[in-house]
Amino acid sequence: MDKRVYKISYLTKEFYRNFTEDKFPEILHKENRPYLVFIVKVENNTFAIPFRTNVTHQYSYRFKNTDKATDTSTGLDFSKAVIVNENLYIGNDASIDKKEFIELENKVYFIIKKFSNYVKNYIRYTKDKNTEMLDKKYKFSSLQYFNKELGI
Repeated sequence: MDKRVYKISYLTKEFYRNFTEDKFPEILHKENRPYLVFIVKVENNTFAIPFRTNVTHQYSYRFKNTDKATDTSTGLDFSKAVIVNENLYIGNDASIDKKEFIELENKVYFIIKKFSNYVKNYIRYTKDKNTEMLDKKYKFSSLQYFNKELGI
């Protein structure tokens, strides 16, 4: 990564070959159009957080500004984040909507902090075996496939 603390890119075909939909159903898969992802290092792991055009839950960062013609909330979906510590999983650079990019630049540290708290709480609830909170907040989270990388 350059001077920025993040990167916007795609995940590679190699990632999707290793994390197939049948074995990892909570990871987002699209056959013909891969998701753009926000790559950021938090603690000792590199995460890929997908950009989504229809984010309705609170476990996300929703953009206030966009040039996209949509009635829904666009944003970063924390619940579908994956760990991509292997460089072979990080694909080509990508770009996003201009207004969203400006907002991302202005809010990047806020977004990283919010996401970091999401991950820390997942680790805490998992270690404490707090099934009520895990079911409520993390039932559909992709983090469940990366407990080893998270030190759980």
